[in-house]
Amino acid sequence: MELADGIFKRKAYDENSLTEYGFAKSDDGFTYSELISDGRFMFVVNIVGSKIETDVIELAWNEPFTLYHIDGASGAFVGQVRAEAERILLDIADKCFYTEVFKSRQAKAVIDYVGKCYGDKIEYLWEKFPDNAVFRRKDNQKWYGALLTVGRKKLGLDGDGTVEVVDLRETPEAVAALVDGKSYFAGYHMNKKHWYTVCLDGSVSDEEIKQRIDNSYIIASKR
Repeated sequence: MELADGIFKRKAYDENSLTEYGFAKSDDGFTYSELISDGRFMFVVNIVGSKIETDVIELAWNEPFTLYHIDGASGAFVGQVRAEAERILLDIADKCFYTEVFKSRQAKAVIDYVGKCYGDKIEYLWEKFPDNAVFRRKDNQKWYGALLTVGRKKLGLDGDGTVEVVDLRETPEAVAALVDGKSYFAGYHMNKKHWYTVCLDGSVSDEEIKQRIDNSYIIASKR
């Protein structure tokens, strides 16, 4: 397993931060290198799109240090090389990357709208469910939305894989009228009388979703 996979899971990079850190930009992506193990090795990080790969070059031979990539390889020296590589990667993750659980354009639009309109940031409340987040009012701490990653089949949709959704509040009458099993669904993991689910796959327009977020925010004002 590539060492970077776990460190950069659910993260995205900021290009300006990468260049400030020392990454060199090319047509293919970004590259960073740093001497480790008292200058005997060069640790290299390559970023192409969303893919991050690392390598260790043994400078005496100008060849890859193959033991770095072998999961079963053991020994104090290999462990030291990996520890130095991990230290660098953790520092890069801290200084150049930010959390990005939700990937769809509409999920990002929801996060942006909630931040700009209400000054609220999404909150990740459950360690066991890192793909779930909520946003809530500042005055009474009530949730007015939740962003979730849900298996398509759990919503009754065709196909495998997952879809990103937003759960919103509404009156029971409005929920009953909205839910159609196509674009609007019964509130996933919520009280289905007062919550409904919207797929963030373009089946509902951005403007309509924003309007429904506004309604949910107002409904959540009731104490």
